[in-house]
Amino acid sequence: MSFDEALEWLVRSRNAKEAFSVWKTFEAAMEDQEPEAREAMLTMLSGCWCGPGRGSCGFSAVYSLVDGVLTIAGRGAVDHSASHGNSVFACRDDIRHVVIGEGITCIGHGAFEGCSMETLVLPESLEEICDGAFAECERLQQVKLQRHETKIAPNAFPETCRLEYAE
Repeated sequence: MSFDEALEWLVRSRNAKEAFSVWKTFEAAMEDQEPEAREAMLTMLSGCWCGPGRGSCGFSAVYSLVDGVLTIAGRGAVDHSASHGNSVFACRDDIRHVVIGEGITCIGHGAFEGCSMETLVLPESLEEICDGAFAECERLQQVKLQRHETKIAPNAFPETCRLEYAE
């Protein structure tokens, strides 16, 4: 599939699972590109890739929500300002499980505040979790981190949440 075909397909797609699969394939194919070109392409695609159950959640990050499972892919930060100052995921009761893919390096302030998630999978690429990122996520009881070096703000998680590190 050429770049133009993939872009057109992503823009017109109504099937979030298939579109997300194409996005991941396309993202992998861009690994050989120069960083600036890759970031510009991911930004352009994430802006086009919006619709029911999917959209942009950062400068070069996109999401897909299917049957209560939120999957995030891309590069860089998941940012609350992706939705004009309001988090795309805050206070959502339709999100049960969150899987954040490799390439995401930061989860911004208040990004998931008040979300009803029960489970959270974080990538090894994650470098920072900002203040209040998961504040008031009362159903979130346990989180497994892949790296001991991940910088975690003091109030990133609710007090009831237990953090564990992968072996």
